[in-house]
Amino acid sequence: FIDHFNVNINKVKNVTLIEPSELALKRASLHIKRFDKTIDVSTINKDLDSLSITDFENDSNVKVHLFSNILDIDLFSLTQLIELIKTTFKGENYFVCASPFVNPLKTSRLDSFVKSFSTNSNFNSIKEINNRSGEWDNNSWTRVIRIFKADI
Repeated sequence: FIDHFNVNINKVKNVTLIEPSELALKRASLHIKRFDKTIDVSTINKDLDSLSITDFENDSNVKVHLFSNILDIDLFSLTQLIELIKTTFKGENYFVCASPFVNPLKTSRLDSFVKSFSTNSNFNSIKEINNRSGEWDNNSWTRVIRIFKADI
């Protein structure tokens, strides 16, 4: 994210990583610290259904949520995740949601996630990409990307 969008890392004060794999959490934390050792990195070693409001410290005005290869998985409650976000992250929120294209049903989970925020103040759909195999970059990769902003 930081590389691709040329994010000014000096403006990032803290990052919270959520992942059920402890090894993946440690690796992700090391990548963030590579950019700036002063960033406060919090790790939450849980699956999404196990998260609670008390897992988060929320003192930032602007939040960026990155969901990579998770929203299309039906092994957790999307409704519970949405309610947790709406309860916990007041203020300006940006969402970057990315998954491979598997089938229309999996993509509908991403779209349901986006739709759940569409009535919020200042909702703005920033980018929507749907590519199946062979539709982009002359390869067999697929992608479904949703980027949006919403005030909570």
